[in-house]
Amino acid sequence: MQEEQGISNMRKINKGEIYSFEMKNWNDFFSGKVISVGKYWLSIYDINNDFIIDGVKLIFIPNIKFVFQGKEEIFLTKMLEIKAPFYKDYDFPIILNSKIDVLNMLSKKCRVLFVECENEEIGYLGTILDVSNSDFKLRQLGRRGKWVENKTIQISDVRCISSDSEYSKSLLLFNQIVWGEK
Repeated sequence: MQEEQGISNMRKINKGEIYSFEMKNWNDFFSGKVISVGKYWLSIYDINNDFIIDGVKLIFIPNIKFVFQGKEEIFLTKMLEIKAPFYKDYDFPIILNSKIDVLNMLSKKCRVLFVECENEEIGYLGTILDVSNSDFKLRQLGRRGKWVENKTIQISDVRCISSDSEYSKSLLLFNQIVWGEK
């Protein structure tokens, strides 16, 4: 089953456990607690620093290079069961079995997303405007909290899409209060 999802070199992924992920063409890996697994997407709580959960991250499964779970990930799973038991039974409201349907749903449910592509040093913060079979258009929110130009992104280039991070929520709040935009 894992091969048909595009995930290799790993055992079965279990909901509620923490894994580390390496993406194609990226040098670094990241960790997260699995919320749900679909045919094309995997949702996790993003753990970007030790025991801190910072939003939800969708991982585009065809671009996963390697998934692993070692002693550190097992420890983090146990630590978060104690620290944040309310994260245990969360049910992700988006079905992850379609590349395009996921993007359309995100465009309706999430005001701001952070999209990471092939180059791990570059990400795009914004809101999805339009989705086609091969790409989507993102209205970008700049580093100063102002809406800037639109960016067309190829779906095949996407590695991860994050929502509800402190960074994106802060810039959106700044945009609304300082610039008075919605």
